[in-house]
Amino acid sequence: EWAELYADPECELPAIDVSFRDYCLAVEAAPEDEAARDYWLGRLDSLPPAPELPAVARGTAGPTRFVRRTHEVSGERWGRLKR
Repeated sequence: EWAELYADPECELPAIDVSFRDYCLAVEAAPEDEAARDYWLGRLDSLPPAPELPAVARGTAGPTRFVRRTHEVSGERWGRLKR
């Protein structure tokens, strides 16, 4: 449908025959989602912990700085990389 609208913004698409409620009920009832959820819940104890981030009090870190970094690659090297 997206491609159709892109090619012809004036085209008329067929009416949608399901409601948002129907969609939500179908998503909730999807067994593969339940299996995935059970899989990850079963893995919780074996997953590594979250990384420890430095604790910085709000407003004490100073101004945010952005640095743009660039590097040029020779045409020969770029060709080898693409191959």
